[in-house]
Amino acid sequence: MKRYRDLAILLLAAFVILSSVLFRTALSTADDMREAQAMQARIDNFNREAAIVNQEPYRPVQKEQAGYVLQDIMALVQSHELQILNLKMVSTDETGIVYQLDLSGSWVDTAGFLENFQANDALLGFRYLSFDPVDGGVQTVIQYKIYTK
Repeated sequence: MKRYRDLAILLLAAFVILSSVLFRTALSTADDMREAQAMQARIDNFNREAAIVNQEPYRPVQKEQAGYVLQDIMALVQSHELQILNLKMVSTDETGIVYQLDLSGSWVDTAGFLENFQANDALLGFRYLSFDPVDGGVQTVIQYKIYTK
């Protein structure tokens, strides 16, 4: 009888230890699953927000695309029959590149150019703008920023 009692105590102890290990494993797995679900929710949220930003008509472009933006602006200058006096890069930082464009032409052409100042879907911003009347026309100095990501 003592032998059965010792065996029963041993089996009970093994059952308690095994149950405890299984319970801790189940809790750990549940925590891991909750963490994985939270991470997936953050990733899904980021992807939704990125899709919204990428659908916007004006957004920062890759730095490598700044040349294409400049080409679009130069085509716009030509379409408004303005003369380019100077184009230079003024500064660059982690948010974009600032250019200065000096133009000459009629007031009507200059106003039309400024009204349509855009390049594809690139996000652009004026930094500085000045006008000087010269010989029945206007010389314009524009500093603008091409925002990059």
